[in-house]
Amino acid sequence: CFWSITGVKHGCFYAPEQPGERVLIMSSDQIKNSILVSGDTKGCLQIWDISSYAVDIQSQSACEQPPLLQRWSAHSR
Repeated sequence: CFWSITGVKHGCFYAPEQPGERVLIMSSDQIKNSILVSGDTKGCLQIWDISSYAVDIQSQSACEQPPLLQRWSAHSR
């Protein structure tokens, strides 16, 4: 697992599509821990493939985004 609220940071990335937006919610498929869903303050949902994200960490944390599988905007026309 690359994320923990109490442990060492293994990875980080800016998830929102637009600068200045904030992540409002995150969820993962807890059994496999291979999919991360994030939602931001603009109403954009993103599905990320985290199956191989930050799993081979030596001394640096991963800072690039994992592969984006899908993006959906709730408030766009």
